[in-house]
Amino acid sequence: MASSFKRFLSILGGIALLVAAVFVFTNFIRPEFEGENGVKQLRADRDAAAVVLSRAAAQVEAFANLARQYEDSFQYKDDLDRSLPPDEEIPEVLAQIHGLSAANQVTVASVSFQHPPMQSNGNSLVSAYGVLRATVRAEGSYENLKAFIRDIENNMRLMDVSSMNVSASGRANIYSLQLIINTYYE
Repeated sequence: MASSFKRFLSILGGIALLVAAVFVFTNFIRPEFEGENGVKQLRADRDAAAVVLSRAAAQVEAFANLARQYEDSFQYKDDLDRSLPPDEEIPEVLAQIHGLSAANQVTVASVSFQHPPMQSNGNSLVSAYGVLRATVRAEGSYENLKAFIRDIENNMRLMDVSSMNVSASGRANIYSLQLIINTYYE
């Protein structure tokens, strides 16, 4: 075979391949993009995918907000565990009383503890709780004693002043204080 004939067959093959590509495009591909199932369907699919993606993004944001709320609730749980501990923790109560008295320039003379029995209201949803009763004798100025009592009632650990007795100590502007404080535990 001559090289010119090979070139002719090569050109003829290229033209045949081009005609075949045009035939496939016009008979198979172009009808898919035209009519009811064509571009309208592709646009509808694209819009539906956009809606699904926007809903998914909204759900991800909602889950992120929920996770932030639960992180905060863990902090609340820690605060609740500190305010209502599982045991009496007498050394902690004693340290808190002495810390509050030092912060308010009140001199604590004595602290004694009593253990009343556990209390329950009979409701199965609420567990029984214990009361640790502390009797505190202290001395200080009226303003300092008032601040000391306020700090006890606003302490992180749940404490209630159930009884209070204030009397003059005999020294100028110094008063004696006897408190009965109830602190609670689970």
